[in-house]
Amino acid sequence: MARVYDRAFRAEGRYGTPIPAAQVSLWTARTGGSQIVTGLTDLDGNTLSPPLTCDQWGYLPPFIDTDDRDVYAIGDPSGIVTGVERVRLEPVDALLEGGTVDGDLQINGVLTFPSTAAPAVPASGAFALFSDSGAPTLMDSAGNTVVIGAGAAAALGYISVKDHGAVGDGVADDTLAIQAAIDALPSAGGVVWVPPGTYKITAALELRPYLALIGTGVNSSIIKQATGSADCLAGVDVHHLTIKDLQLQGPGSGSGDGLVLTRSVEGNVRYVRLDSVYVRLFGGDGVAISNCIVSSFDQVVAENCGRGWWLHGVVAGAAGTSVSLNSCYANTNTGAGFHILNMAYLALNACASEGHPKNFLFEDCQGIAVNACGSEVMTSGGIGFEIDGGFGITLTSCWDLTNRGVAYQVGGGATNINLIGIVENTPGVGATASLKVLAGCTGINLHGITATTALSLAAGTCNILNDGANGLVVHGYLYTDAASEFNGSVLLDQGATAYGAIVLPGNPSTALQAAPKQYVDLRALASRIIAAGTGLTGGGDLSADRTLTVAYGTSATTACVGNDSRLSNARTPTDHDHSVATTQGGFIAVPRAKIRRIATTFTAATGVSQTFNWDTQDFSSGSGPTWTTGANLTCPAINADWLITLKAVFQNAGVNGGSRIVQLYRTSDNQLVMEAYGVGPGGSSGDWVTVQAVDVWRGLAGEQFYGIVKQTSGATATVAEVAVNFALLARR
Repeated sequence: MARVYDRAFRAEGRYGTPIPAAQVSLWTARTGGSQIVTGLTDLDGNTLSPPLTCDQWGYLPPFIDTDDRDVYAIGDPSGIVTGVERVRLEPVDALLEGGTVDGDLQINGVLTFPSTAAPAVPASGAFALFSDSGAPTLMDSAGNTVVIGAGAAAALGYISVKDHGAVGDGVADDTLAIQAAIDALPSAGGVVWVPPGTYKITAALELRPYLALIGTGVNSSIIKQATGSADCLAGVDVHHLTIKDLQLQGPGSGSGDGLVLTRSVEGNVRYVRLDSVYVRLFGGDGVAISNCIVSSFDQVVAENCGRGWWLHGVVAGAAGTSVSLNSCYANTNTGAGFHILNMAYLALNACASEGHPKNFLFEDCQGIAVNACGSEVMTSGGIGFEIDGGFGITLTSCWDLTNRGVAYQVGGGATNINLIGIVENTPGVGATASLKVLAGCTGINLHGITATTALSLAAGTCNILNDGANGLVVHGYLYTDAASEFNGSVLLDQGATAYGAIVLPGNPSTALQAAPKQYVDLRALASRIIAAGTGLTGGGDLSADRTLTVAYGTSATTACVGNDSRLSNARTPTDHDHSVATTQGGFIAVPRAKIRRIATTFTAATGVSQTFNWDTQDFSSGSGPTWTTGANLTCPAINADWLITLKAVFQNAGVNGGSRIVQLYRTSDNQLVMEAYGVGPGGSSGDWVTVQAVDVWRGLAGEQFYGIVKQTSGATATVAEVAVNFALLARR
């Protein structure tokens, strides 16, 4: 009995990577023993002379040991590699060469006979005799012979293409023979086996449902298309299709595809599985499938074709779904490596694409997961990973090597795209951006990037959890709980709105930057530091860009510093509207409502009320004080609970005291919202009185308010400041 070995050994490097064309020597023992140099043949009976050479995947090709020995292999002609033991090979089949087997014979594999001649059969039992060179034979214990032809073999669901006349020498045209084998399967389907050899075809082989087309390995079973305009394997409305351990080889030019599956009356191409398939040298696409669903592709390579992979749904129609690609590879195709269009819930896991203008291209897809995939050395000016339109696409731990254009690009109005832990490694010549997001995209979420080349992000498109420098950028609302703190810079982009309060811990370097169209009026306390850059050139509010400048000193038009006399009781404070660029510690509230301080030198008569609005900067006094006309204070356009702070500052001009009052009313019905009051100290004429109240108001969107300031008795007073602040507590 001889032993048959099929891909029983794989030469690997330290980290499990295959070693193509490795030289393997065979031995009779794990250690010591003698080297096997004779008694070896290939499956066609040709003599082999060790050491044997592995294929491009590192596998030892199939062989037969005619001397029936235990065989040990090692990836070195000398048989000795320091620290590495020889590996015992497991045979898959046995070859009987005459003789008699007593008892039961169990065959797990293929029992091969060199001819159709049947050996003698013992008095009991029966043999099934399968032959590559003719029809198999079945003999019973009485010596009766039953001939099983190709048709009967087909009924058993297992056909060799050689049963129908295929030659496999790379010269003869095997198109009709292979097609006949496929067509001979019963309606329930079965296996069409492609033995080792190169099978030349000149027209497309038409596939069918319930077909398993299986070879012996990508370097031993080769179907070679010789016509440039013809596809290699093609099918329409195919389902339950398996292709395994085959190489599909094209002529190196033309328009034909390697594998093309399309739909017509059926809604989709479904239940397709490709495993260890190598597609190369086609002028068209390597693998092209329309509306593929519930299918998987494992260790499939598309190389030197037009596009490597072309998986798509119907344009503006039904999408392909439930597809996985695992450890697949696209290499140096002229078009995109992986071109995925209108597919849904599809996953790419540990796939790689190298040497294309676009290594990965996703167009108008949804629910796509790209996990630990690698883009390597795109062509000059190319793109590693491109997302063009679609939504719900996530790239996780993906890698771009030698960026020569843009490593990652999002465009086409894509939304809800998540980029998590992506990497740009060692960018090359021509790299312009590690991540580029085009205008029109929304909800692009970057959760960490390791990159050398700069980001290129259209305004308002990308929320960044970590931009490579621990930066946080949010477009739209940022919701936090009541105790949230921001340690670092908080930038409110144009059009953004901050509600409630931002708490900056006592760190001199922390900054609150108010964007244009945000009104922030703050009073600089004596215990705080106002850094350079708090004055506004050109005056006005922050509705347009301004240059912040400040001059410190004790003269007019300069900012107060130290014990400036302008802050003493002997002087009337000058009105200021400050926009603070840097504040040391403290509490800063940035409300949505406009806040204004009103400063004046009018004298309020005892018992006289002055009604004013919040856009007014000053007023005139005639026979009685009146406020200049202006718009009422308008509540922001949301229903919410507001924390309202109402304050007025009086300088007492008399010595007898008296009540000082400031009130806030709702304009629509003159309802009193809140008031603050206090009594003068009855001291010197320069004493100050501050009245302040804080309350919660359940406000409606667009409500308007006005205020009243008065004193009820005592000497006249000067109103130095009136201010109101709305801070959001909760939406309703």
